[in-house]
Amino acid sequence: MRSAIRFRETLRRCVSTGKARVHTFPRFEGGIPEFRDAYFKVESPVLFSKTSILEPIPAIRKWFLPSSSADQTLELNYNYLAQYSSTNVPIEITRFSETGDIQFDRIGGPLQLFLEWSKDAVAGTDYSKLTRLYIAQCSIPDLPNGMKADLRTPTLVKEAGKGDVYASSIWMGVPPTYTPLHRDPNPNLFMQLAGDKTVRVFPPDIGKAIFRQVQERVLSETGSSQCSSHMRGEEMMTGKERQLLESYTWDDHSDQTVHESAFEAKVGPGEGLFIPKGWWHSIKGVGGGINASVSFTVCLTVGV
Repeated sequence: MRSAIRFRETLRRCVSTGKARVHTFPRFEGGIPEFRDAYFKVESPVLFSKTSILEPIPAIRKWFLPSSSADQTLELNYNYLAQYSSTNVPIEITRFSETGDIQFDRIGGPLQLFLEWSKDAVAGTDYSKLTRLYIAQCSIPDLPNGMKADLRTPTLVKEAGKGDVYASSIWMGVPPTYTPLHRDPNPNLFMQLAGDKTVRVFPPDIGKAIFRQVQERVLSETGSSQCSSHMRGEEMMTGKERQLLESYTWDDHSDQTVHESAFEAKVGPGEGLFIPKGWWHSIKGVGGGINASVSFTVCLTVGV
C-alpha cells in the first residue's frame, strides 16, 4: 500500500502523455545502488533508457537486421537463426474469421514454423493477417546454449537483489501483439529487443479493482468467469473477457481514479521497465516489422 501511495505522489509531478489522465514513467538516471534504494526496495516502477545502466543484450544485434522497406523497421536475421530452426518453442496461434470471431490455440512447435510465418507477416500477406503467430513466454533456460548466451542476464538483475532469477522468457511476433492486464508474483525487469511496445502499469489496488470489475461484469452477462490474474489463458485472449480487459485497461472511461493512477511508456530496443511484484500491466506491440522483448523475474530480497 505504501508503494501505491508513493506512486500516486510521483504521478502528480509527471507530465501527461496527451491521453486523458494517463502519465509518463519517470526515467531512471544513476547506478545500481541508486536504483536499489529508490525503486527496487520500495517497489516502485521506473523506465530505463538505452543509455542508462542497462547493458545491450547480444540478441539485439545478432537476431535482427534492418528491413529492406523504407519504414526503417527490423526483420529477423534468418541466416543466423536458421541454426536453431528445430528448437521447440511455445507458439500462440490466433485465427480471425471474417465475422470477427477469434480462435486461440497454444502449441509447441519448431522455431522454423514462426520463422517462415514471420516472412509473410512482415510482407503483409492476407494469410498472415488472418492467422497470427506469437512466441509467448518462451523459457530462456529451455533454449539451446547459443540462444541463451545471446539473452544473457543483465548485471542489473544480478546485483539489484540477491541475484536469483526465478524465470526468464522471450516474446516475439509481428504487431499488433497484445498481452492482457495481469500481475506477476515477483518483480520483473522487462527489456525490449526489437520494435516498440506500449505498456500501461497500475498500482496493485487499482489493478485489482479493474480486474474485479471485469470479472463481475462477465459473470453477470455470461453466467461464468474463469480468467486468472497470473495466467495467459484462452479466456484472456478471446471473447468477452478479452474485450472487457482491453477496454477497461486502455479506453478512456469515466472512472478517473483508474486512469489517474496509470503510467504509460513506449519502450524501444535497448530500453527497459522495472515492474514491481503485484503491479498490474498490459502490453501492446505497435508499429511494423519484428517485435521482440525479454523479461527477467527476480528475487525481491535485497542482497547483503
